[in-house]
Amino acid sequence: MKIGRISAIAIMLCSAMGLTAGVAHAAPDSAAPVQYATSFGPDGRSVRATLENGMFRPVADGHAVAVVDTAGQTLAELPLAYSVSGHVFPIAAVVDDGGSALTLTPQTVDVAGEVRLQDVDARSDAWDNLVEQWDAGWTVDGGITPGIGAAIGGVIGCILTITEFCIPGAIIGGLAGAAIGVGVANPSFGPAIMGLIATF
Repeated sequence: MKIGRISAIAIMLCSAMGLTAGVAHAAPDSAAPVQYATSFGPDGRSVRATLENGMFRPVADGHAVAVVDTAGQTLAELPLAYSVSGHVFPIAAVVDDGGSALTLTPQTVDVAGEVRLQDVDARSDAWDNLVEQWDAGWTVDGGITPGIGAAIGGVIGCILTITEFCIPGAIIGGLAGAAIGVGVANPSFGPAIMGLIATF
């Protein structure tokens, strides 16, 4: 097993369990790098993200929430929808604390009825390819998009599985959510995640 792969697994596990924290490096003319952290909400059905030296700003058309630094530059955009087996579901977003905090709550009421869940048996080659593309996309925006995406995916994965399998579901969902974030930062990641999903 490759060292890079072990590191990626550790990052994704921490993200899925709501332990993500890190720094997004802004442009050189910015006053300070944006620091961020994510955690699960008390009900386990939402994700709360907080920023230091940055703000969350809803995008005009409502499809995403942007992360901007103190210089007003956009570092990342967090999509307000997720897809499971071709079905798209919305993610409710609430920005508070003067723009420094964001609560994301994925819709899950209709998901179980529309999506047939299957046992997960990840293929080694698809996983290796995913991790390779992950490494390329993770550092683009300092991990903000993948980190928050992983937390959201963890919530979705946990809710869509029965109680005994909540933790594995959170890990799988966290991986998928992080993949969406990395895909935004690295367009080449899309085929890799689709290859992994095809093995579900």
